[in-house]
Amino acid sequence: MSVNFKSPPGIYLIINRCIYLLFLLTLPDMTGSAVTFSLNNVSGSMIFQYKSENQIDISQAELMLTYLDNDFGEQPDSLFLDKIMKAKGTELIIRQMNLARKVSHAQYRTLLAGFSVNRLPSIQPVDSTERAQRGIDGLVNNVWPLLQWGKQNTTLLKQKLNEFKKLDVYDNAQKIASNFLPRSVNITPSLYIVMGGRAGFAALHDNDIYFDLLVMTFSRIRKGVPQISQDEITEFFAHEMHHLGLSRILAEKQNTLNMNTQEELIFRVLSSLVSEGSATYLINGHRDINSIRDNPSYSEYFKDINNLLMTYESILNSIDNNEIKTNIDFEEATASLLGHSYHSAGSHMLSIIDQASGLESIMSILDDPRQLLSIYNNSVQKLNQVTNPVYLFDDDLAGNVAVIGE
Repeated sequence: MSVNFKSPPGIYLIINRCIYLLFLLTLPDMTGSAVTFSLNNVSGSMIFQYKSENQIDISQAELMLTYLDNDFGEQPDSLFLDKIMKAKGTELIIRQMNLARKVSHAQYRTLLAGFSVNRLPSIQPVDSTERAQRGIDGLVNNVWPLLQWGKQNTTLLKQKLNEFKKLDVYDNAQKIASNFLPRSVNITPSLYIVMGGRAGFAALHDNDIYFDLLVMTFSRIRKGVPQISQDEITEFFAHEMHHLGLSRILAEKQNTLNMNTQEELIFRVLSSLVSEGSATYLINGHRDINSIRDNPSYSEYFKDINNLLMTYESILNSIDNNEIKTNIDFEEATASLLGHSYHSAGSHMLSIIDQASGLESIMSILDDPRQLLSIYNNSVQKLNQVTNPVYLFDDDLAGNVAVIGE
């Protein structure tokens, strides 16, 4: 909450601050919370802020909205750009882009500077790798058009941001995420609403989760579906909280194994299928694979789901046969699997397992993703889906990946 005390000149300013300090002394104990106050440099007003540890930080989104809503003329506002670049939300956006790409802070700042004067700048890759080229593609073909759309729709974005200021989703999201983990894990992330990235949602492994208001608003309008509701945003945050909790469980499992480089890459593929598949199927899909299949974000991948599974099998075979040897080889081989392919393939496989054996079997796979292919194959055979053939993985491959690291 904010309480503003207008500051008249002279003695009234002193009185104002004394009243403010007395006000602070009368506050009840707010254990686990932060109390901050500052003098507004523009209006001279004293600002009191109570910040709960469960509050959603929207400061970067507010900065970006101001940037989108202003005309800076022929020269970008360097000081304002500095504020945006120093914001925690901007740091998270760039880190998310670097999960599968290479994007530097300098490149992102150059893009924003060019946007402010309506000129797409020439940005060079940071190096000659495929990831660096994908970084340029993401900035130019994803972020730039989003910023342009955002500038034309600031009124809508302001309305949505004002709605999200009132959200109280933390506890519910935390509970949903915990319900679908194989064992108890402490999940206490910091939540952010940002603008200016590529991903609608992201969980970073140091306990930060963000929701990109610009990406999600644009995506919903382009797909012709209703804007995101409070229930949906709760589930999206729960989805990302689930990732954070499961990543710790998977890291613990990996630490018990003695894997070589190839086996680590196999574990990486299986973990991604399990992580994205479980959060999508269990949380967003409510264990209803049809709702996922019909969702515009995933429907394209389900048009030939067997071919998608065959692609994953081919990658796993290539790793197992030592044809994919390094992280660079792996990134090039999986470049076509960006987007929602892991979500779609993983949720499809887990839905088959759920039909055959229930939630307990899914939880066992979340504890040990090496078992995914074997349990999936057994589930397909148990269901005996002859009229609607379901893809089966090679039994030798399924057996090999089930014991990597032993």
